[in-house]
Amino acid sequence: MARKPQTSQTSWNLLPILVKAFFGLIVLAGGLFAFHRVERFLISDPRFQLASAPEYGVDPPGMSIEGVTRSSRKSVINVFANDYGRSVYLMPIEKRRDELLKVEWVREATIARFWPNQIFVRIAERKPAAFFQESFGRESKSRIWLIDEDGVLLHLPPQMTFRLPVVVGFRADAPIEERSKRVLRMLRLMRDVKTYGAKISEVDVADMDNLKAIVQAPDNHAMVLWLGDKNFYQRMEDFERSYPEIRRRLPGVSTLDMRLDGRISVVGGKGE
Repeated sequence: MARKPQTSQTSWNLLPILVKAFFGLIVLAGGLFAFHRVERFLISDPRFQLASAPEYGVDPPGMSIEGVTRSSRKSVINVFANDYGRSVYLMPIEKRRDELLKVEWVREATIARFWPNQIFVRIAERKPAAFFQESFGRESKSRIWLIDEDGVLLHLPPQMTFRLPVVVGFRADAPIEERSKRVLRMLRLMRDVKTYGAKISEVDVADMDNLKAIVQAPDNHAMVLWLGDKNFYQRMEDFERSYPEIRRRLPGVSTLDMRLDGRISVVGGKGE
């Protein structure tokens, strides 16, 4: 027995699908139109514009800035120079954040929009770990920087003082990763020696396996100690305890090798 054609039934089954697709397109088109209208409203309405500063040297009224103490507040504000008089909706947040990270002393930056026309900026500044002296030129001129644990060199901020050791043993033009590695080595020593850190004025990290420190002795003489690569606190303690006898027997000594625990040797002379 021959089967009946199914064309009419198939067309009837497709009809609901076509109707749903049609209404779906209408909803999508309506959504796109509404989004476009809202976006145009956010862009063009004056209520969403970021106001510029009323006069030079004054913070813009629509911007709140936190965390700026050593970095230039003016430089932070100038990052947003192209955004003043425009809707905050148009502000490229990630781009502005990247630009803030290029401002000296800025380590981290966060930007948030608050409608209708407010911007909040939070800055986390770099923390200097040591002074770094850069030597250059035939006349052995030098420049003093600050340096942080990331190896970033920082200009000395005006009217600010720091009680930090000097770190030496690498060049200013060394790769930043290399500078960071050596500064972190110095910081480990400073942590390990605890209260003795206040007596250390300079740390030479040229040899990572033998850190050398200029230390203020109990009688205020400056001594150079070869501290090796470990047991820094114990070696500083041994030096403090043994120094009076060392000074009595060898008054002219200036450099001591502390690398062997329980033994102090005079560099260039006989052991003690």
